Amino acid sequence: MLTLDTLNTMLAVSEEGMVEEMILALLASPQLVIFFEKFPRLKNAVTADLPRWREALRSRLKDARVPPELTEEVMCYQQSQLLSTPQFIVQLPQILALLHRLHSPYAAQAKQLTESNSTFTPALHTLFLQRWRLSLVVQATTLNQQLLEEEREQLLSDVQERMTLSGQLEPTLAENDNAAGRLWDMSAGQLKRGDYQLIVKYGEFLAAQPELMQLAEQLGRSREAKSVPRKKTRRWKPWYRKKTRRWKPFVHWYANPLRCRSRLTVFSKAMIFCACCRQSWRRSASPSWNMNSTAG
Repeated sequence: MLTLDTLNTMLAVSEEGMVEEMILALLASPQLVIFFEKFPRLKNAVTADLPRWREALRSRLKDARVPPELTEEVMCYQQSQLLSTPQFIVQLPQILALLHRLHSPYAAQAKQLTESNSTFTPALHTLFLQRWRLSLVVQATTLNQQLLEEEREQLLSDVQERMTLSGQLEPTLAENDNAAGRLWDMSAGQLKRGDYQLIVKYGEFLAAQPELMQLAEQLGRSREAKSVPRKKTRRWKPWYRKKTRRWKPFVHWYANPLRCRSRLTVFSKAMIFCACCRQSWRRSASPSWNMNSTAG
């Protein structure tokens, strides 16, 4: 089945203008205008969602399917474009019958064009195809507008629910623009009415108790991001003198033929550390190791 995005490409129908027009109509709706006047801090948070709304609308138009009747009519139109005037005259009765069977808006006009002219000239052939294409463009535009109208109603319903929640919590949580943005993002979650009413109740109680408010801020999540210092792991590096190429006296080296050919250093009498494998073993674990007391 033909997709709406493919149909728009075939007929050169631009959906960008329709998407922008729908977004502007949504922002100009009385519900949002009153909401922005009442809660100006949330206006920037709402407008920040506009790119996501545009992308969702484009995706909806791209994935939408064209009705089978319109798909069949478009396919017939494409095949008719490849016919010469004599071939088109031969196929004209089948084309008119197809338009009538599909209840195409162009069926009546096509019949009038053929009946009002006794001879079907190449100019009439071109005019027939041009008006047919114009009818298909109108049908495609109408289909785009219907889908966008459905998406607008759904989007407006979702925004109204989020506005209701954000409006209830705005006096409690929206201290600045950043907090208002986080509040608007939080309103997209699945919060029930009892959940945010409980938040409002606690916020009003803490607002009446400054000392408890300060204590809650100290015990709660910090407002500023703080980095947690990580404990640095000690990395072993060979320590020797560049001039003499001699290792320090307290360092002893062992060859480990079972695991690797690198040299091992002893940090104590019991443990041995491998510079290649980065592993340690007890000295009694491999009695077959050969000891080399110098770096060589």
